[in-house]
Amino acid sequence: MAVESIQNQVLSALENAPTTKASSTEAKAFTDLVGGALEGALEKQKIAEQLSVQAANDPGSVNMQDLITAVSEAELSLQTMVTMRDKTIEAYTKIMDMPI
Repeated sequence: MAVESIQNQVLSALENAPTTKASSTEAKAFTDLVGGALEGALEKQKIAEQLSVQAANDPGSVNMQDLITAVSEAELSLQTMVTMRDKTIEAYTKIMDMPI
């Protein structure tokens, strides 16, 4: 699954989430925090992709340790974003199931 897809889903949900005036500052800070994490994950994906393409075209020009590290970081950031999405959906579902 592409990081951009997860990023769009999470940011869309955050922008459409209802907030109160008292918590708008906290909501904005949380949105910025999540948005920053998504941007970081996207950047790691791009770096890993660039190094992979460069290694495929000219294997001698890329340090394999750097390539493996970049791919591992990208994979970990993607797994983190998927876990965040899943936990957010799980929390939303639990809240919606609560009796009023």
